This record gives sequence, structure tokens and C-alpha cells, in this order.
Amino acid sequence: MDMQGLMSESSRCADLLRCAYNLGEQELELYRFLGGGQAMRSDDIAVSLGRNPSSIYRSLQKLLSCHMVNRRTVNMEGGGYYHLYSARGAQAVKKDLEACVGEWKSRVDELLEMFEKEMEGSR
Repeated sequence: MDMQGLMSESSRCADLLRCAYNLGEQELELYRFLGGGQAMRSDDIAVSLGRNPSSIYRSLQKLLSCHMVNRRTVNMEGGGYYHLYSARGAQAVKKDLEACVGEWKSRVDELLEMFEKEMEGSR
């Protein structure tokens, strides 16, 4: 999703996430799925969604980097550990998204200030 597509009347909230965080449909589907409630292990998520475990892991890593999911480590009694993943609430994600859009707007404003000078200097 690019900026022009985002400005379309038909844009949805998911399009904003796609544009801001460069998310694909798989990440969005996973975020929606995890928003349904309880924290889950990645292998259980893969089975529930009928997807490859390594694909789920990559999508979870991307969502973690965007701060859209939480990961909790659980230690097992006999040794070892596993991770449980859950979606962050829409309000928290919205707050982060607002900050992202604010930073983006500030950068665009800076570029617009330099626009004429840079464009005329390239002649």
C-alpha cells in the first residue's frame, strides 16, 4: 500500500497498518486472529490457521518489531521454555501508529522545506 492508495475513499484501517509498517495480508490475518483472546504458542497458531510454522514465526517476528504483539516466555518444569504470543490491544497499537504518522509528517514537512532548493539545484 502506498500513500496515494491510502488517500483513496475506499481505504480501510488495515491499509494504514500496511502502509505504516509494510505489513502483508498474512501479518494482518495473524494480528486479527491473536486479537481473539488467549495467548498462544506459534506452533498452535500455525495449526489453527493451517499455515507453515516457519511462516507464522516470520510473521510474528514482524508483528513484534512493529509492537503489535506481545511475547511472554514460559519456563517448563523439566527444563526448556516456550513463547506465548498475544495481540496488543487496538488502543495501544493506535497510539503507536499515531506516533509513527506524526514522525512521518515531520519528515515530510522537512523534505517539503528543501524541495524547491533540491529540485532547482538539479538543473
